[in-house]
Amino acid sequence: MVQQAQLYQEILDISAAQVELCRQLDEDDASLDGLLQMIDHRQAIMEQIDELMLRLHKLREEIGLIGPDGQSAAVELGSERYDEYRLWVQKILNLVSSICANDEKSQELLQGKLNHITQKLNELRTGRKALQAYTGEVPPGGAWFFDKKK
Repeated sequence: MVQQAQLYQEILDISAAQVELCRQLDEDDASLDGLLQMIDHRQAIMEQIDELMLRLHKLREEIGLIGPDGQSAAVELGSERYDEYRLWVQKILNLVSSICANDEKSQELLQGKLNHITQKLNELRTGRKALQAYTGEVPPGGAWFFDKKK
């Protein structure tokens, strides 16, 4: 559980760095590569956690914490060991909660940046259409009406 908590702490650190990077991103910024590298690193850590969870599940089965049906079994643990176990579980839950909060912040920031970029693209498209209409260039598939009254 200690190793698992360390991995979750590492993910929390990455998610906090992601929030900061998302705050600093500009639409023309090359630091998007850094964000993608963080996401890849985070994915690798999550795979390690999955592997640890599988080993922990097998260990729980071996010592009788989980019955053959997958349900928790009532096993008498020493109160110190159980308290330590609950402490680690609570620490991991707190880390996961903090990670989720950082992820929500990152998603909000990235959504705001995406909306801003979308708005800029729409403005560029509108400007291009106006320029084409002004210069007389006909976009593909565009229909035009020419008033021939004199």
